[in-house]
Amino acid sequence: MCDIARLEDLVDEQLGGIHFVQDYVELYFDGPIVRCLQWPILVFNGKRIASDMQGYRDEICQMIGTQVDEVEIIEGDCIKIVLRNGWLIEVPIDTESSSYPESAHFVPGIDKPVQVF
Repeated sequence: MCDIARLEDLVDEQLGGIHFVQDYVELYFDGPIVRCLQWPILVFNGKRIASDMQGYRDEICQMIGTQVDEVEIIEGDCIKIVLRNGWLIEVPIDTESSSYPESAHFVPGIDKPVQVF
């Protein structure tokens, strides 16, 4: 069973996989899951790659196997997941432009409470 209970506890965890669903994406961290109901924006060296841009899925999949350096939650703005390879995964927290009442879920593990953003 996973000992991670908060989103910030993902530091030093490895991005183990990506699951593309029809209108959202899930980031797997060897147990915990970040369910992004708002598609993440990828940032590297100032370049921003949105989900509707060519190469988005290839870029996000190349992050698999990379450890998390930092996690920051900016209320009303975004969740920032900084990876060791210099990439930033930015999950918008914006329910007004979404078809969902929330922007993201953090599923820390089996029988652990889900954090909703």
